[in-house]
Amino acid sequence: MNEIIHFTVPFKDIFSKETLDKIIWNIGWGIGYVAVPREHPLFGKKLLEIDGFKEDIAFSGYWEVFDCKTLPKEILQNPKDYWVFGFDTLRDYDFKFSKKFVEETTEELVKILKSFK
Repeated sequence: MNEIIHFTVPFKDIFSKETLDKIIWNIGWGIGYVAVPREHPLFGKKLLEIDGFKEDIAFSGYWEVFDCKTLPKEILQNPKDYWVFGFDTLRDYDFKFSKKFVEETTEELVKILKSFK
């Protein structure tokens, strides 16, 4: 069975400098993602929230829809074998959300997703 994979991505790796310069509000550091393998009970589920997780889910789907520099090799090699859940800090009140916050919150999501049987 494949393992749950998690990773974080700074906004600078997703958006161009030109795009970031156009954003007039303060934004957080980036996005946290957790990828579950095909065997996971939430694989394929389009969700906006996950019980026990304090953040909204901003993305759920196959990763292949994005082009990103920082992607685990397991997902790059087999994008259809993982379903990815992500939360972001791209809201005008999230300016205080640092890289540490994104990493810790991603770890929290990993623990919650591991608890599903």
